[in-house]
Amino acid sequence: MNINTKSNQTHEGGRTTPATPLQQLKRSVLSCMLWEDTFYEDGVSIAERISQNVAKVTPEQAADVAHEAANKRFLRHAPLWVAVSMLNTENKEMWGKAYDIIPQIINRPDSIGELFALYRMKNAKRPIAYKLKKSLGETLGKFNEYSLAKNDKNSAAYSLQDIIRLTHPTPKTPEQNELFKKIAKDELETPVTWETQLSAGKDKKETFTELIKNRQLGGLAFLRNLRNMIQADVDRETIEYGFNTCQFKKVFPYQYLAAARYAQEYTELLEKAMFKDLKEKEKLPGKTILLVDKSGSMSSGVSKNGEMAAYDYAKSLAILLKEMSDECVIYTFDTYTQLIGDYRGFDLANQMGYADGGTYLWESVSEVKRQNPQADRIIVLTDEQTADVYNKEDINYKKQYMINLAGYKNGISYRPNWIHIDGFSQTVIDYIQEYENQF
Repeated sequence: MNINTKSNQTHEGGRTTPATPLQQLKRSVLSCMLWEDTFYEDGVSIAERISQNVAKVTPEQAADVAHEAANKRFLRHAPLWVAVSMLNTENKEMWGKAYDIIPQIINRPDSIGELFALYRMKNAKRPIAYKLKKSLGETLGKFNEYSLAKNDKNSAAYSLQDIIRLTHPTPKTPEQNELFKKIAKDELETPVTWETQLSAGKDKKETFTELIKNRQLGGLAFLRNLRNMIQADVDRETIEYGFNTCQFKKVFPYQYLAAARYAQEYTELLEKAMFKDLKEKEKLPGKTILLVDKSGSMSSGVSKNGEMAAYDYAKSLAILLKEMSDECVIYTFDTYTQLIGDYRGFDLANQMGYADGGTYLWESVSEVKRQNPQADRIIVLTDEQTADVYNKEDINYKKQYMINLAGYKNGISYRPNWIHIDGFSQTVIDYIQEYENQF
């Protein structure tokens, strides 16, 4: 692993300026799959940097970052670590803010056990604070029986029974009292999901066929299991029925790309479903220049359990921006800058090729400026590990966005003429729209 220890350089040797603790915290959290190694940095060092920077910001700032990570970037584990890091400071105001934010950042019941496991990892011998018990109990009360039963025991360390036993939550209604009793006695009604059906030993082909025909499979679950359906020999007619009846709301382009890797025979249907969702999105007016980093470090996987790399997320954002722009001119860059033709969807992703080569970001920015002297905005998708130096050339597009797809300690300097956005979720595009709608 190529680790550059110089505080004023990227890992590729490009000069940068030190970021503030808040900027560092956002960099590390909003693009973070907790404990996952990246191309240049290991997951442990990233987690430690998050904790260090939490202690350097205000309680309000730490809570805001956790909230943004959970509810705008849809990250699951990183915001939990922010909350635990808040509890591990010596700042009592930070503790209080953590207790307040915990129910707001936990969006799945099994994340309660995960947060508690992270807390115990750092505080194995410390008594559990009453306010922490109260906060976890309040969080438990957010969920209905279906959601609780569906996600129970997904956390290896602590089940919902464990949480009930440890926190003794106070029910707010008679119905909630009965629900907590069911959890304590392990008597939650088992929901009909593909996980529970397969866990019960049912045949895969039969299970998926029934769930599709009964419209009991959500769009995301359908995409994630498309490869399993093909392997189980579910007939094409049934799968096509699933494409026509499943609700694909809140499914991101990268999830269609991931499904297409193992379902080439359904590429046309996958693309049709993707475009149907994107069709409803608001357009960015005028001309957009999109510059996408395809250097070698972008080949780094986002998580060890997934098969998507940072460059795959960049491709999905390119697909999205192509559909959301009145006019979108797309370039990729590594050592060289390449203009991508007028493609869309999966064809666009294929034309963008594979991640390899060096990172010469500022040279590429200058090149696309020479080729496109006028544009309404430029959007750069990158892990920011450039080897070259900011050339001080006056770019002067109306809007200039630097989207950081990785959580490295150092990256592009925070320059006033560039709007810096952290995160690899497509919600970063929503941020651009919201920003421009204000002006």
